[in-house]
Amino acid sequence: MLESIVTIIEALPYILEGTLVTVATVFGAMSLGLLLGVPMSVAQVYGAWPVRLAVGFYVWFFRGMPILVLLLLFYFGLFQLIGLNLSAFTASCLVLGMTSAAYQSQIFRGAILSLPQGQLRAARALGMSDGTAIRSIVLPQALRLSIPGWSNEYSILLKDSALAFVLGTPEIMARTHFVASRTYEHNTSCTFRATPATDRYKDIPMATPETVPAPGTPILRLENIGKTLGGKRILSSVTMEVDKSQLKVLIGPSGAGKSTLLQCINHLIPPDEGHIYLEGRVVDAGRKSELYAFRQQVGMIFQDFNLFDHLDALNNVSIALRKVRGMSRKAAAERAMAELERVGLANRAALYPAQLSGGQKQRVAIARALAMDPKVMLLDEPTSALDPELVGEVLAV
Repeated sequence: MLESIVTIIEALPYILEGTLVTVATVFGAMSLGLLLGVPMSVAQVYGAWPVRLAVGFYVWFFRGMPILVLLLLFYFGLFQLIGLNLSAFTASCLVLGMTSAAYQSQIFRGAILSLPQGQLRAARALGMSDGTAIRSIVLPQALRLSIPGWSNEYSILLKDSALAFVLGTPEIMARTHFVASRTYEHNTSCTFRATPATDRYKDIPMATPETVPAPGTPILRLENIGKTLGGKRILSSVTMEVDKSQLKVLIGPSGAGKSTLLQCINHLIPPDEGHIYLEGRVVDAGRKSELYAFRQQVGMIFQDFNLFDHLDALNNVSIALRKVRGMSRKAAAERAMAELERVGLANRAALYPAQLSGGQKQRVAIARALAMDPKVMLLDEPTSALDPELVGEVLAV
């Protein structure tokens, strides 16, 4: 009994060392999987078809191959072929990380697809670029929803890390041969660590030159706007003008295309044909910088609110001021509080959308749109989703 205890105590340093190596391997693999998995999930949802096809092939390959085969294939095959003399630890982190990325990308992809589509539309309507909207609105919510699946992936990866022992087989055999023969001098080989290069992308806000419209020029003009959805003609040659300070109302039955027209104006749904003019200047939606600048000047209030669920009321209003207008956090918060006070919700600034009533949500949405100082405001039936007793709250604004 005493000898067994002594043996266990003597083995403790080796057990501790093995535990630390396992934890480091799993941490490195999970980190690499996260760094690769998040961009891949975004690419699969929002990328062009060649990008989606490439990511899909990556996911299919790594999810369809046993990890043991991948470890042998990369460590004794591909890495040697391209001249990467990596240590077993580094190679196992890379292979396990690339495999985990395939699974994590699908976890994050499912979380992104589970979010209401209105979240991204609302961000675009505030003038955010697609990159800013994804980083600031979509990913924070998707990552929170991914925590259960991500923790499960950690448990699986912890178990799979045991398979990395195969990479140490040559070293074990070499050491055994050395001990048996005592005639060879053991030389440690140099190890090289591959450091992947990282590209940093930053959205640089582009200023658009202000033009002074000619007297009498309508602030907004639509010219022959047309749109077909699902093989059905929704809009056909719609032409209209809106002068400054003028109110125009679209009246029609459900399904007539009222909401579609409003979203075509803001290019949340790109029109198939026609042109849109803001203060006499045609909007070139093909140029991203011009489209983002146009959306900053044309605010939109949605029928179903489309507040950002992961932000409280104050940050729902201030986020576009910070991310789009470039205001400091303090200045944006002060402006957002002023707008909330304007709609009578200064005492609800710290509450999240789930804690607000329908009328309060719509008033926050109004404050969010007004904070951007738009030249034109599009309102998509702002009271139709509310109970009759809440309609008065919104109309009072």
